[in-house]
Amino acid sequence: QYFISGGYQSQDGIITGSKFTRYSLRINLDNQVTNWLKLGNSLTLTRTLNRSLTNGNGDKFGGIIAQALRRSPTLPVYGPGGEWAGPDAEDRPIVGDIYNPVRVAAMTNNPNERLRALGNLFLELQLARGLTFKSSLGLDYVLTNFNQFKPAFTEGVLQNNIPEAFSSKATLANILSEHTLNYKKKFGTQHSLEVLAGYTAQLSTYEYVSALSHNQLTSDIITVDAGETTNRLASGNKSQTSYVSLLGRVNYSFADKYLFTANLRRDGSSVFSSLNKYAVFPSFSAGWRLSEEDFIKNIPFISDMKLRGSWGQVGIDGSLGVGAEYATIAYGYLYNFGGKPVSGMAANRIPNSNLKWETVTQTDVGLDLDLFRNSVNITADYFVKRYTDMITQKFIPLYGGIVSDEYYTNKVSQPVNSATVNNKGVEFSVNYQHSKGDFGYNIGVNLTTFTNKVVKLEDDIIGGSTGNTSQGNLTRTRQGRSVGEFYGFVTDGIFQNKEEVDAANALGDPAVPFISSGTAPGDFRFKDINHDNVIDDNDKVFIGNPIPDFTYGLNANFTYKQFDLNIFFQGVQGNQIVNVNRFITESSTGTENKSTDMLQRWTPGNHSNSYPRAINTDPNFNDRFSNRFVEDGSYLRLRNLQLGYKLPPSLLEKISLAAVRFYVTTKNLFTITKYKGYNPDIGAQNQQNINNGLDNTIYPQSITFLGGISVGF
Repeated sequence: QYFISGGYQSQDGIITGSKFTRYSLRINLDNQVTNWLKLGNSLTLTRTLNRSLTNGNGDKFGGIIAQALRRSPTLPVYGPGGEWAGPDAEDRPIVGDIYNPVRVAAMTNNPNERLRALGNLFLELQLARGLTFKSSLGLDYVLTNFNQFKPAFTEGVLQNNIPEAFSSKATLANILSEHTLNYKKKFGTQHSLEVLAGYTAQLSTYEYVSALSHNQLTSDIITVDAGETTNRLASGNKSQTSYVSLLGRVNYSFADKYLFTANLRRDGSSVFSSLNKYAVFPSFSAGWRLSEEDFIKNIPFISDMKLRGSWGQVGIDGSLGVGAEYATIAYGYLYNFGGKPVSGMAANRIPNSNLKWETVTQTDVGLDLDLFRNSVNITADYFVKRYTDMITQKFIPLYGGIVSDEYYTNKVSQPVNSATVNNKGVEFSVNYQHSKGDFGYNIGVNLTTFTNKVVKLEDDIIGGSTGNTSQGNLTRTRQGRSVGEFYGFVTDGIFQNKEEVDAANALGDPAVPFISSGTAPGDFRFKDINHDNVIDDNDKVFIGNPIPDFTYGLNANFTYKQFDLNIFFQGVQGNQIVNVNRFITESSTGTENKSTDMLQRWTPGNHSNSYPRAINTDPNFNDRFSNRFVEDGSYLRLRNLQLGYKLPPSLLEKISLAAVRFYVTTKNLFTITKYKGYNPDIGAQNQQNINNGLDNTIYPQSITFLGGISVGF
């Protein structure tokens, strides 16, 4: 048997100049050599070329979206002679140093090429009746080539006279070897047994190298070697991790009514020291098909009914990396010898040889129910997922003498098993299908609730960085709360007159202002949480949660004769989002472009309670992170709408084809939300839970319209 397929995709982004291209080839070969020997292999090759103009969800200042938001609309794109336009000397103090986003899009040259080969070879031996041995060897190899060239340019008085070329190559090779022995046996007509034992080993190797140069002779030659030979920079690293596992599984079924599964695995990871390199993780599951019991069989509207439950554990290495059990030293540190700073080496990491596996323990109870001759399908699950011995970073005080920078200001951390987190929720889905004559339909809805609580944590985890911003870190994880909640100040209206400002300052020590000595009418009043009559960091509280109360979806399929229609809605409810874009567009300071909402700002003639006065120095720090930037992230989105038509069999017979279907599709046609940003479906910045729910100028969501034809031979 063989299977061969190929694919090609080319898509322009909604931002000028962005583009994604993908080539793929897949080959599967299976050969039943004899009745006791089977050989097979699979190979998937892909090549992607991505020209992205953003850095993901983290571009508050540097990304092209942020540039477009910040740049003054009074500045043109092109000058009178077709050159790139920018501010002149007179405009610059007013509109700021914001680059022309169209120029950035046109001149950005950062192609990212990704080559991937995913292959697998297997051998399957039938050793005896019911006894099978299988051995496989897999390789997942990824090569990433990234090149970036920043040319010289001039736009008004803004310019860059030093072109720059950067190039990097990264390889990731995963080799996985699996060997299993499987035995299946039926005893009589009601007992069924399956036993599996296995061994797996995995080796992962990562290598990275990069180079940087400046002052290329021409913008037509964009390689690193075209730059000047002096001041070139190069870096690189290599790491390896390995895993080995022993595993076993037993499946038992009695009359297809009582089902039982037990698993046991012993995992080992190279990232841990010899003290805790290995750990054992068991799991169990059981099912009871109630519909096979006599007291259920006689209920006519129940087609199938199954009660199930499971309990199990798996291990996680916490993305620990290599060498946590070793102390390290680094160069570049300065020490005072005779009044002169001398460069040298010093310790910069504290090891922990007692680190052990994180353990995830999950309990699940569920019910599968089919009614009315399987026209109604109901699935319900309740789950509890508990993470124990989670690896966190414990910061070492500066007086410990170990720091991570040459000026002895940044603390280092030590990985420790210190946290416990509980997740629990309910998953529920209902599906109904019916047909009558030429018309049929299938409608399904699903709902998932989810709660998260940090049960144990020694020190707060501070996250939610938005780069070089005055608002600082936006999230905090604390024992008794959820992971990555938003943490900041709470607004309490706006001071409308000087009397209100004076009254606030009179609450405490006359020598210490309530907020600032520069506070004036039009500035925000913030809540004094600890009632000490001073607004400072002690008045920060939790002001929002990026984790939704529940998610839901609706999927409907309709058919009528040769036509078919699919509708898919998806929604999220109860979460909050920090709209980091508003740090720019609703700031009361700076020279950047502002939102039209700021036309409603406080003025002596417009006593707003939502938008503060405009003042360049912002002595009250109105732009500090507070609940004014936290928005409702709930939404309902039409993810997919597709209409199709199949040619009738009579016509297919005439053209000698097995099937032909025409279709038109639209994706993300509309979204119902109160969120002001481009896209409420933002996920986690840098894929970290402590950075969840931060819209840091994320790439806008596109609406897609497409049509196609599928042909079967």
